[in-house]
Amino acid sequence: MSGTITLLAMTIVLCLTVLAHRAISRWQPRRALPALADPAAVLAERFAKGEIDEAEYAHRLSVIRLGPPLELH
Repeated sequence: MSGTITLLAMTIVLCLTVLAHRAISRWQPRRALPALADPAAVLAERFAKGEIDEAEYAHRLSVIRLGPPLELH
């Protein structure tokens, strides 16, 4: 009999804990996802810093705007 009461008490405590966690998580404001950077702006920044040369910048910018080149076999 005491094992049944203990199991029932543990179940009640577990349920109350889960309900409290859900209630608290709903009250907390949601964190905003970080804004994704514009790929063209990132590329322009890398070019401005001198990390890539003009040819690579032009090639990558065309890929961003038009998509990858088609490979014909």
